[in-house]
Amino acid sequence: MRIMENKKELKAYRRFVLSLCIIAIMGTITYSYCYIKNDIPRDITIKVNKVGKFKSSLPLTAIFDQKSVGVLSVDNKKIKNQNTEISICDNFSLKSSKVGEFKADLKAFGLIKLKEVNVKVIEDKEMLVGGIPVGIYMETDGLLVLGTSKIKSANGVETSNASKVVRSGDYILALNGHKLSNKKEFIDILKEYNSTKVNLTIRRDGHKFDVVVKGVKMNRSDSKLGIWIRNDMQGIGTLTYYDPSNKTYGALGHGINDVDTNTIMTVKKGAIFQAGIVDIVKGIKDNPGELVGVINHSEKHRLGTLAYNSPNGIHGLIENNDNLTEQIGNDNLKDRYKIALKQDLKVGKATLRTKVSDEIKDYKINIQQIDINSGNSNKNFVIHIVDKELLKKTGGIVQGMSGSPIIQDGKLVGAVTHVLVNDPTRGYGIFIENMI
Repeated sequence: MRIMENKKELKAYRRFVLSLCIIAIMGTITYSYCYIKNDIPRDITIKVNKVGKFKSSLPLTAIFDQKSVGVLSVDNKKIKNQNTEISICDNFSLKSSKVGEFKADLKAFGLIKLKEVNVKVIEDKEMLVGGIPVGIYMETDGLLVLGTSKIKSANGVETSNASKVVRSGDYILALNGHKLSNKKEFIDILKEYNSTKVNLTIRRDGHKFDVVVKGVKMNRSDSKLGIWIRNDMQGIGTLTYYDPSNKTYGALGHGINDVDTNTIMTVKKGAIFQAGIVDIVKGIKDNPGELVGVINHSEKHRLGTLAYNSPNGIHGLIENNDNLTEQIGNDNLKDRYKIALKQDLKVGKATLRTKVSDEIKDYKINIQQIDINSGNSNKNFVIHIVDKELLKKTGGIVQGMSGSPIIQDGKLVGAVTHVLVNDPTRGYGIFIENMI
């Protein structure tokens, strides 16, 4: 009887050990899969006719698309046929003879598909590095809905009809078929119709549609909808770069979000202007500081257009080189910097170029952490301000410094984008390849 019990206990023990082994193996496979999947970035950028070097923890295989045949080389061997599996070892290189975009499917152990990788090939650009404050003015493409509120009619009845059909982050494009450019037009047309019902053309998440909103009569000649709207913004930021080859610029390193809705604002038209810093509010823990600036808001001081507002910064054309020269200075205009790609960055010393006093200066920083596969397009690496002069002036990174260019080993590598609220001496940077 005791022997039978021992056999049962032994079987149970073996099943237990086997279960543990299976769990351990599955855990190892899952961890390895996730690790390998994140080992190589989803987006790779290289310069035309330049070798880009990369690392992989484990051997992989890659299958490139038709466009890469005869153009792209892996470890100095040109891709000759589509759907050919190419082995990628611990250290591998990519090179392309043409500017363009290619795709590759990555596999582990020749069997498990990890992900699709986008390979972008760009010209080896030389940029003028900014670091100057700029005034930003932008008008939205439509009237941005900030929110809705209850309205008390002339009879004392409270209603909130608008809250049922519009929401924060919507854009109002037209009222009763009349296209809208600003708040005044909205108010004037509403008064003109003085109707209890109006038709609004809305854009929400890229889709356009019409809605009917029931207004509230305030008196014989006035009615209200209970919708809070905005159609423009202005502020201070920092110019990151200017590309003399096509007169384009990039600034901020992050998008302009509405302060009330926290949604990125769509641009109808805008401009950047010369600006000056008149005061600095130093940053302290849990209370980020700011650069207090004055925008020279006139055509005489206009620098250029503001055409795009994206999560990776604002972009446009520099139209007045004289104003740019005046702002940056002749000596700085002579400097041109090649761009560094994310695989070129390294943990260690770098400089931050910005203007927080009378002159543009380079301040010492350390790049502490780099995430080449960051899921956030404008938080790619962590920086630490170590320059005593800058710390004395600002306490670290403050609002208005977003877009300040970061230089390492004589190349433009990125720009500062965010400050860590609990430590103003630290913040995030964006890879320059994500901005251009």
